[in-house]
Amino acid sequence: IYAGVGQVLMISQTAMLLEILHSLLGLVPSPVVVVTLQVGSRIFVVWGALYWVPACQQHWSLFLIVIAWGITEVVRYAFYFCNLLGSVPYPIFWLRYSLFMVLYPMGISGELLQALVAMGAHWKVANPLWYRMCLIILLLYVPGSPGMIGNMWGNRKRSFKKRNAGKDEPQGVVWPKTKSGDRSSMATNRGILAAAAAAGPGAMEAASKISEEKKWRFAYKKHVLDHVTQSLQSPDACLAMARAGLEAAQTSFRFLREGHPEMSMKDAMEKLDENIFDIAELKGEQGVYSKPELTLSYGAPMLGKPYYQFEEQRKNKISGTKLREQLDKWVEYGTLEPDVADALKTLQMKQGDWLDLSDMYFVLLGAASAMGPLTFLLSLGANVVAVARPGALRGIFDKARDSPGKLIFPVQKDVDWKGMVAKQDFDALAKASGCDLLTQAPEIAAWVCSVAPGKRLTIGNYTYLDGALHVQIAVACDCIMQRLCAERKDTAVAFLGTPTDAHVVTKGAAEAAVAAYEKAPLWMKLWEAAGVLKQNKPRTVSDLQFMDSIVP
Repeated sequence: IYAGVGQVLMISQTAMLLEILHSLLGLVPSPVVVVTLQVGSRIFVVWGALYWVPACQQHWSLFLIVIAWGITEVVRYAFYFCNLLGSVPYPIFWLRYSLFMVLYPMGISGELLQALVAMGAHWKVANPLWYRMCLIILLLYVPGSPGMIGNMWGNRKRSFKKRNAGKDEPQGVVWPKTKSGDRSSMATNRGILAAAAAAGPGAMEAASKISEEKKWRFAYKKHVLDHVTQSLQSPDACLAMARAGLEAAQTSFRFLREGHPEMSMKDAMEKLDENIFDIAELKGEQGVYSKPELTLSYGAPMLGKPYYQFEEQRKNKISGTKLREQLDKWVEYGTLEPDVADALKTLQMKQGDWLDLSDMYFVLLGAASAMGPLTFLLSLGANVVAVARPGALRGIFDKARDSPGKLIFPVQKDVDWKGMVAKQDFDALAKASGCDLLTQAPEIAAWVCSVAPGKRLTIGNYTYLDGALHVQIAVACDCIMQRLCAERKDTAVAFLGTPTDAHVVTKGAAEAAVAAYEKAPLWMKLWEAAGVLKQNKPRTVSDLQFMDSIVP
């Protein structure tokens, strides 16, 4: 085989180094690490074994890699060519995202056998140093091979989902369509950020930089940081940019419902807000504590071990003097800002008055969220308006019953929910209750506005979904919150912040970050010199500082 294809094989596989360069320059969207592993393994085999060792050229494993590599590239480049023409035939599409199940194990097996043959027949004697290097490289196949196959499984799942999206589109909040007919997150994200930037100090110049960015997937981070810088110029700038961005989101995102034409989220909130839910209540069986006490869950120092290993310790509660002492330790260590500790101490001092929430109403969008305040609020006797799916409500019913609080939730019209509550038939009650934020946002907004008339509501978004769906549900929640704030002017708004963002920090926190960098250990400095790590410098705007915590 080698006599016939050897020269072509060496040239073609060496030329694949350009693929790493293309990925580094952003000319293709492929992840640099994945491309480097794919190409690097082939370079290792052809130049580290096949070219120098006649035994490799005559071994049957050469047949495996020629077949696996050859079919892979023929199908891949046929896919790319058809994609440039605007349409990929389904057989080629299927082969592109399915053949790896056979070809990847075949190619990896061939590569390993080629390396082992070369090591035993030649390098162990001819070059012991390269022999040891080969051993290290082969060890990298252990984590690398499953990673490569897993990456292709992920690509297959996403690609089939995207191809079939037009045939069976989901209902409710969806991304807008691009000129090519697919529903794209990238173009929409850029358009919303540009609309927000246009309303700020940078005006159209800032918006143009965003709109004209050709490598958005790899360069969006700098535009987000510039956006935060612009919004910190003044309170007016911040509010103007936020309002413009939210308006753009509500007019850009679309809403699909069978029997209705596709429309913007803004129009859907106005046209589809029918009253389809009744208001149901479930009162807890415990009485409100006469002397409520502030307690925090704390599993004690974990000595660097993963948090999930301390499930039992997480149930531990600290209060009183121990809580105050722990707050001081957290401030000293840098875990907690001093003003947060002071606020908690003030709350503790007034806990008898402030921790009775029996006259307060909280709307929880995504009430079942593990990060949400449902259990805490119910334990303090609060009135919780739970917006959640039927399945999630089932568990919430048990928590509400065993608390001093009151649960308010949406239920289908003409359902005897009172009888179900009296019998504690929570399984049947859950099937007749609940709602879907993605598909019923207009109706949920109308229902929330009708809850507890005359009472002040505090509404918070605690939802979370993976990937693009998270943005869709966030838009739905924003529309609901805006409707409630417009109709009930005294509404308070709460949010569960994300740690992966660009955050405004105190001057003390910014100085602490600089001090921590200066005290960084040697191994961190070495990684920095190698380009793996870099200092996260605080950015200053007027008298404000913010830190880049964005995870691309």
